Amino acid sequence: MRRLVLALPCLLLVGCSDRPPAEDECPARPSPAFLLTLRTESGAPLPPDAHLTVAAGSGTEEFDADELPAAPNLAFCAAAGDGGVTELTCKLWTSGAAELTITATGYEPVQRRKLVAEADPCGIKTVDVKIALTPLAKP
Repeated sequence: MRRLVLALPCLLLVGCSDRPPAEDECPARPSPAFLLTLRTESGAPLPPDAHLTVAAGSGTEEFDADELPAAPNLAFCAAAGDGGVTELTCKLWTSGAAELTITATGYEPVQRRKLVAEADPCGIKTVDVKIALTPLAKP
């Protein structure tokens, strides 16, 4: 019995390895590099002029939160909210790093925020990026 107790941790360790995953162990579909969620700190609707610029090695895409790109290349977005866009969720399909700039009336701008992609042996891993716009400080 004592040998079984000592052998059990060894058996468990054998199941884990640093070998690269086999092709069939990886997801069948590629993943977006980033999943961006944009909202205001208070949960109020985003201003109609909330403007996003996403830049990556494959190009740049610019759009307003209330007018999402009809034929996007980088940012595939969905808007949520009743009576205005309260949350914008975008899958950013880049092959690596990206740069994000956001402006909106009444809110602090997000200037050239660098997003760093992550990868594992299967390829790109999706990084969650949550941004809550902060109101401008009153003078």
